[in-house]
Amino acid sequence: MELLKADNGNPIPGVVYAANSSRFVEANLRQDLTTYGIGFRDPDADKLEEMLEFVAPSIDTPERFSFKKADNAQAFLMDDTIIRSSGQDFKRVEYTGTEVDARTDNKGLVMRVDLDDVKNDPNWEQRYTILLKNRVFRGELGIGVAILGSAATNSAKTWNSSSNPDQDVADMIDAGGDVRGMDANRILFGKQAWSYRRAAYGPQNNAAAGAQYHFKPQDLADWLSADEVRVAKSRYQSSASAKSKLVGALVLAFYAEKGVTKDDPSDIKRFVSPCQNGQKMAVYVHQVSAKLVDITVEMHSRIVATSASGFVRKLTVSQAQQA
Repeated sequence: MELLKADNGNPIPGVVYAANSSRFVEANLRQDLTTYGIGFRDPDADKLEEMLEFVAPSIDTPERFSFKKADNAQAFLMDDTIIRSSGQDFKRVEYTGTEVDARTDNKGLVMRVDLDDVKNDPNWEQRYTILLKNRVFRGELGIGVAILGSAATNSAKTWNSSSNPDQDVADMIDAGGDVRGMDANRILFGKQAWSYRRAAYGPQNNAAAGAQYHFKPQDLADWLSADEVRVAKSRYQSSASAKSKLVGALVLAFYAEKGVTKDDPSDIKRFVSPCQNGQKMAVYVHQVSAKLVDITVEMHSRIVATSASGFVRKLTVSQAQQA
């Protein structure tokens, strides 16, 4: 049995820690690693950064900013007249949303590296940069999914061989559209919910169910008249010995636009402000001692549910046992 090392306040080599602002020292900034990290695209099937952009589209802002909560009631009012009378001005209308003041949070992770452990690896700095970057984005993605889920109006569904899962999703989109004024354009399935969907269609002996069983996510998006359907496959370490699915048996329907402005009617946004190097991410390398080096990744962001209550919709799916 190996005893744990005493906690003396110093990071243990090989363990990832939350970083504080004292580590973001300009003298330790490594522009080459920052550029490498920004340009790197995760080859994993879920592509964490792309999935985060799908769940919570980013919008550039200063560290302190304000935005209007999306409230579409006035946008869909039907005016009694739009005809201007002679000698009169046009009817004046105003759009007033709730103004919210906010700021981005400074986020970061640090890992201490023992140089003896990497002496035969010429690319160790790049590898640890990507490891930390992916850890940050996995955390951001988890926050985004949790915020969407908390903002959503939930319905429970049990899918079996008598069900029509795609119609359930279509009905959910329609219900949200009646509240928002426009249908959700993005649908996120947890991998488990996607498996339950296919399992429901598999035993059904008809051509329509057979076609839907073989749907790819974009096929379903076309059927639902949505822009995109994605299936989240990522897992995270939920305890010392267990991993959990990031989304699981959920289906989320929401409205979000790529290249958004801070006041557009998206249900969720990820506000991002630049680091001290003027870029969205910064990497720092600090030589702690002759043998120990700290690598730190930082960014500034805040994920916010920016629409009114009831716009986002969620299905919590269970699977009935087949007879």
